[in-house]
Amino acid sequence: MTDDCFKLLRKHFKLNGKAIIDHIKRNHFEPGNFAGENDICSFCGEDSKLTKEHVLPKWCYQNDPSRNFETLINGTKQLFMKTVIPACPTCNNETLSKIEKNILELFQTTDLDNEYYEYEQSLNIIRWLEIIDYKFHVLNFRRKYLRGKSEEFNPIFKEVPMSVMRLNIDLSPYKALSQLRNSQARIKKSAKDSKYYSLVFWKSKNKDDFFFHTMDEYIYIEFPEFKMAMFYFFKKEFENNYEAEKEAKQIIHSQYGRTDKVNL
Repeated sequence: MTDDCFKLLRKHFKLNGKAIIDHIKRNHFEPGNFAGENDICSFCGEDSKLTKEHVLPKWCYQNDPSRNFETLINGTKQLFMKTVIPACPTCNNETLSKIEKNILELFQTTDLDNEYYEYEQSLNIIRWLEIIDYKFHVLNFRRKYLRGKSEEFNPIFKEVPMSVMRLNIDLSPYKALSQLRNSQARIKKSAKDSKYYSLVFWKSKNKDDFFFHTMDEYIYIEFPEFKMAMFYFFKKEFENNYEAEKEAKQIIHSQYGRTDKVNL
């Protein structure tokens, strides 16, 4: 059943993916030229009875309405509960809900002390994480650059999409748009075998949830209730799990200082 959901998303993007990106481009790409059109579903392009799809499933942050993450671009904080993008009822409550339920059940029933995820299960986790990355790309085109902690805020940027205001893409609108297309293209690709070693799991001792994500590069999530953490590279491929684990450890240590909390 989960495979059918992934297949349906691939079909939607093959048929309507370009139209969805064109809609984002017309309405969230160039400040001063926004078309002001009504929202459409971020997954199939439907434009009626839209709902709010959470970028991260609520169980990822234990349904805590106070949980938030900080946007490094300008130091603003965003509540996970309010981190949503438009989706039609079918994509939200059926297709994506079934995928997320399957992933949750997988995490709940797998004890990494005694077993490991099966090969196809790992590939489905990869597919799920790639959907999350796509949702963040859509979200950050819809979010505008607002005043944060910096006193150097220039009001000229107040309508610029957050997706553009990233130093790692040189503040380039076209790189941001290209990454959105790449993120959608990853979901359209059925085969994930070459990405198997790009996903790393660890047993986690951390009692608090922890999350960070760099769009189009990598994502890291800790799940205290499952005593597990995961790291996935969206673009990089590795010949073995050791090399992926080594690089992930360096990123966590150098940028986030949390390797003491994870069994690496």
